[in-house]
Amino acid sequence: MARDGPGGWREPVRRAAPVTEGVVRLAQADCSSAGSKAAAQTGGEVLSVSTRTEGGQTVCVVTVLVPGTDGGRPRKTTVTIRP
Repeated sequence: MARDGPGGWREPVRRAAPVTEGVVRLAQADCSSAGSKAAAQTGGEVLSVSTRTEGGQTVCVVTVLVPGTDGGRPRKTTVTIRP
């Protein structure tokens, strides 16, 4: 939908941001701290952080690169954390 703007130009009508935007930001913030927690627990480096719903609750899925033992190859591990 558009309306007449200055000079007769059509301007798009701006709509308010959806309410869920704040919820997404909150989940991202919680999962960011979950990523730090997983890295500290495993002694590794965070590769990725995502959210998933399990049993109606949002959980953070953190993939961490953990150093290998005795000079071995590092290994990738996935940790699921409830924020």
